[in-house]
Amino acid sequence: MNIGKMLFVVDRIYAHYTDNNFISLFDGVMSSLRTVVSQASQATSDNFTQSLRNLYIFLENDEKTNSSLMRSVVLQDMGFFNRVGIELKNRIVEVLDKRLPGIVLQDLGNIYNEEVAFLELLKNLLENFSQTHFKKDELEGGEIEINIVYPVDVVNMQVTDIDKELRDIDWIVRTSAELVGCDVSGYHVSSIGASRLMVNIKTSAQVVAYLAASVTFALNSYNSVLDIKLKRFELEKIGVSRELLEQMDKEPEIKLRKAMDNFSNDAVAKYLDSKDGLDDGRKKELALSVSKMTEKLYQKIEKGVELDFVVNQGESSLSAVEEEVSSSVCRGESALLLEEISNASRQINSIKSAGRSALEIEAYETPGVD
Repeated sequence: MNIGKMLFVVDRIYAHYTDNNFISLFDGVMSSLRTVVSQASQATSDNFTQSLRNLYIFLENDEKTNSSLMRSVVLQDMGFFNRVGIELKNRIVEVLDKRLPGIVLQDLGNIYNEEVAFLELLKNLLENFSQTHFKKDELEGGEIEINIVYPVDVVNMQVTDIDKELRDIDWIVRTSAELVGCDVSGYHVSSIGASRLMVNIKTSAQVVAYLAASVTFALNSYNSVLDIKLKRFELEKIGVSRELLEQMDKEPEIKLRKAMDNFSNDAVAKYLDSKDGLDDGRKKELALSVSKMTEKLYQKIEKGVELDFVVNQGESSLSAVEEEVSSSVCRGESALLLEEISNASRQINSIKSAGRSALEIEAYETPGVD
């Protein structure tokens, strides 16, 4: 885990939860629940329901507006993944399902105390790191960053594996840049972190917009393939004929190949067909590269690689000279592109949270697992 990224995420969480009086919201739930336990009535029950609804709304909105790959990685690595957002709401729901008021009050009280201690820990962590040379790693206004996280602990990877992944990233970014008409050298690695290999890249809005669309397509395709496979296993369990099952085995690959071809052809039509300055031979080479890149992105997502696209839509901090140099490298409607990338990032996180897990496939394929 990158310390600068960790400090940025911790600061955002602490500020959001304290500025919005999260502990007071939770305290309202605890207070109204104690009243229900001691003097149950319709009025006290309604008060508890409203207090709980307010807390749930806060946690759900936190998940919708602040969820990101980087936040997920930091919370998982710190062991606090279930202390915020939907994961915390799910813990509260699980406690309330116990129905016995005394047990619910005790268990919910334990969660409340954990949350108070959690926010105090974040506060102390930020104060302690403020005395060091470590600083928050946050984007400047108008900056965009690609976050790439691998599922394997970096200490278990061979140097050749890391080298291959970095070369793949370089090829994907350069191919995307040439496709959309940007300087292929106009990007840099902003940071690398562990324990899971994490690479963060800054490049132009045009490149990021295209990659965000590609990742959205790959995630949707991946979930579609998983759904077909799950349906196939369900049909096998109820005794559907072998012929039909064999036909279904071929369906995901056929649909995926058609979808990939369509996506790549659309990209070629949008960016290459009217592009000046490239001879026909290079256009054909680039068209083949686009198809290969689409397939490579899908394969990486299939193996558990996660990508996210982070945008700071604040006013750009670049000087007038830097703005001129930047725009000469790759022109575009920045404000519209930043909004497009933000929307794609929200869609990607939504797809990931709603998607079926590959572990479900493994459960079906493992003997004795229902």
